[in-house]
Amino acid sequence: MTRRAAFLAGCAAAVGYARPGLAQGTLTSLRVAHVPVADAVPYEYAVQQGWFAQAGLDIQGAQLAGGSAAAAAVVGGGVEIGSSNCFSAVLARAKGIPVVIIAPGGRYQEEVPTSALLVAADSTIKTGKDLEGKTIAVAGLNDIGSMSIRAWVTMTGGDPTKIQYVETPMSTMTGLLQGHKVDAVFVSEPALQNALASGAARQAAITYVAIGKHFYTSVWIALEPWIAQHRDLALKFSNVIHRATLYTNSHYQEILPLIAAYTKLPLDTLRTMHQVKGGPSLTAEDIQPVIDVAAKYHAIPNVFPAKEIMFPGAP
Repeated sequence: MTRRAAFLAGCAAAVGYARPGLAQGTLTSLRVAHVPVADAVPYEYAVQQGWFAQAGLDIQGAQLAGGSAAAAAVVGGGVEIGSSNCFSAVLARAKGIPVVIIAPGGRYQEEVPTSALLVAADSTIKTGKDLEGKTIAVAGLNDIGSMSIRAWVTMTGGDPTKIQYVETPMSTMTGLLQGHKVDAVFVSEPALQNALASGAARQAAITYVAIGKHFYTSVWIALEPWIAQHRDLALKFSNVIHRATLYTNSHYQEILPLIAAYTKLPLDTLRTMHQVKGGPSLTAEDIQPVIDVAAKYHAIPNVFPAKEIMFPGAP
C-alpha cells in the first residue's frame, strides 16, 4: 500500500455521513466539518443568518474535536469541506493528498495573541529547555499548535524530541493542569481566557512567535478532484465565508452571544478574551510561514509555494 493510500485508508472512517445528493427544493447538500472554537465564528454566523441557504447551499454540518480530525474527514471522503488546522492541510499536501485551501479561517497576529502555552500557576517552567522530560497536552498531535511548540522549544534551547505530547480536547486541559497530570497545555481562545481566569494556569509562552508575525491558524479545505467537478459550490462556500468574516471581524460585541451558545462559555469570560479575527481574504503571505516552518523542522520534506495549495477563485 502506498503512503498516500495508507493515509486515505486511515482517514476514511472519520465521520459517518451518507453520500451527498440534492437537498430539498433548489438547495444543494454540502457536508461540512468544523471545530466549535473561536475560529468558527464566521461559519457559525453565516449558518445562523441563513447566508449559505441564500447562496443555494444546504449545509449538513458536523462538529469535530480538532482541525486535524476535520482534515482527515475531508481526505477520507466523509465531508466535502472542512475547517482544518493550517498545518494539517500543509502536511496532507506534502504527502501527495490533493488538498486545496478554499477560504481562510482564523488568522494569528503578533500584536493580538489568541493562543498560548500554559503551565500550572505554581510551575517553574520558563523555557523550552525546562520542558525536556515533561508532558504537554495539545488538541492535535499534527496541528499548528504542536508544530509551534516544537519550533519554540528549539528556539529557546530545548530538544522537542525529549518532550511527550498527548492529544486531548481543550475543554479538559485546565483540569489536567489542576490535577498535575500534564506539565503544560496549548490552548486557544476562548478556552485560553477560561483557563487563565480559573487561577490554575499561567502563561508560559506565545509559541506562535516561532512561526511568524501573522499566518492562518485554520483554513477551509476541499480536495482538488471534488473542486474540479463542483467549482461553483466551492466558490459559493468561500464567498459566504468571506462575507461573514468581514462582518464578524467588525461586530465582535454583537456576536458574543453566538460564541457563548456554541462554546458553552460564559459571556463574562468571552468579553475578556482577545478576538480571534478571520483572514479577510485568501493570501499566500499567510500560508507560506506555515509551510516554511514545517519544512524547517522536518515535518515535510521540502518547502513549496503557497499558491500550489490555494483555490484560485477564492476572494
